[in-house]
Amino acid sequence: MAGIIYQLKSKSFKEHLANPSGVFAFLIFFIVTFLIRFPFFFRDFIDHDESTFIIMGQSLIDGNLPYTELWDLKPPFVFYYFGAIIQLFGKSLIAIRFSGVVLVFLTAWFVYLIGKKIKSERFGFYNGLLYVVFASLLGTMQGVMSEHIAMLFCVWSIYLFIKDRDSAKGLLLTGLLAGTAMMFRLNLAYPYFILFAFYLLTSRLSVKQIFGNGLLLLLGVLVAPAFSFLPYWFNGIGDVWWNSVVIGSLSYSNVPWSKVLEASNSMIPCAVIIVSTYVFKNKINFFKAKDKNVLLLSIFTLGVLFMLMKGGKVNGHYLLQLYPFMWFFILELGSLINFSKIRKAGFLLWILVLLPAEAYIEYYKMGESIAKRGTLYHGETFEVVDYIQKDEPELENAFFAYFHIGYWLMDIQPPTKIATHPSNLLRPYLYDIVKGTHGSPMAEMKYLLEEVQPTFVVNKYERLPFGGRKSAENLYYQQYMKDHYVLVKEIGRAKILKRDK
Repeated sequence: MAGIIYQLKSKSFKEHLANPSGVFAFLIFFIVTFLIRFPFFFRDFIDHDESTFIIMGQSLIDGNLPYTELWDLKPPFVFYYFGAIIQLFGKSLIAIRFSGVVLVFLTAWFVYLIGKKIKSERFGFYNGLLYVVFASLLGTMQGVMSEHIAMLFCVWSIYLFIKDRDSAKGLLLTGLLAGTAMMFRLNLAYPYFILFAFYLLTSRLSVKQIFGNGLLLLLGVLVAPAFSFLPYWFNGIGDVWWNSVVIGSLSYSNVPWSKVLEASNSMIPCAVIIVSTYVFKNKINFFKAKDKNVLLLSIFTLGVLFMLMKGGKVNGHYLLQLYPFMWFFILELGSLINFSKIRKAGFLLWILVLLPAEAYIEYYKMGESIAKRGTLYHGETFEVVDYIQKDEPELENAFFAYFHIGYWLMDIQPPTKIATHPSNLLRPYLYDIVKGTHGSPMAEMKYLLEEVQPTFVVNKYERLPFGGRKSAENLYYQQYMKDHYVLVKEIGRAKILKRDK
């Protein structure tokens, strides 16, 4: 410890930034990640997916395998992760959100190690720092998303692949980490397949080596999926795992070509950046290494771009899968620009100061919540739950069309299995996959409202928040609310409706 402190004190902060050591990078990544993400520890709702993962994790703690009692379209390790946090720390949003800090800064550390391996410590440091910022801001990145968890194992696997792909141990561990990453984000199978196939076919290996190295990678990849499948096999419900993890994901990725082309257009700038680094390779230091590390990194990054394009849409948090790798190429192109005049104007400093604007706003909301409610926790759901529980202390039946973290806060179940994530209600292709539904979105909506008859409905809009505004399900929902429910309270954006007749 004394040696670490001496190492940090031996240079000024400016000198550390110019020549960052591993210790300095590790500390800065943690401090910056924590400061940016801390104010979001106390917000009720950040993203629908995070809320769903928490509910699914709680169901696991209650003794139910994923996809049996409740259901969502994500690989099972996501729910095991959230279940583990809840098991260890209880029903604590702070613990869940702090785990996001750990995920982001550790991922940044492996980004740093990759940058250090292919170029320099300074290069790795600034790529890691950019990952910290962009994985914690812009949209719903402040929550703990499946991408945050997957990227820790993904970036770790790429680091091991770059560092130790010539050994059997390195290939086996790379495959093991890759398979684990896929059990958090199954779509990562695309870039991994592209990378491993490229490596095996272009590395001047003998036929025996191709099969041997390929087998090591494959064995490693299969460990995590096999481990996640075993509980279902032992319980005689292997088809539940297969339908939910494999068939469901394939159905979700089966998008029309028009959507693929639309997503492709948004990915063109990234592809241009990667290609441009090759065009200008004689002017930058990125490609001076004798090994294939940069080329392999390029192939994997292009594989991620292909994965995002094939998905047909590019939500903000999907880009978390691109950030750890894309900044390597952006920074290299940036090295061609003369920043001396920009630095003198303080432009870069202003960017660094203004970039965490979302965190500044959230710190303000924390202070406002303390002043008004005497608590750091803020967001409509807390007040909605307080209101409902005062009105119906023994309530067991509510439908959160929005703010559905309320189920967890109230310790109640979603009204139907497929309604665990509200958007799944309106996805027709899921009804052939999920057992225990009523066959179609409209039939499920009718069962939910006419048979289950939730005492309260909580929403943000007059309509369902998902699906087409003019869809039959949305029109039915709006008419049913008018006929059978009355608006009893509005809290911020939240509308609380109570069954009237």
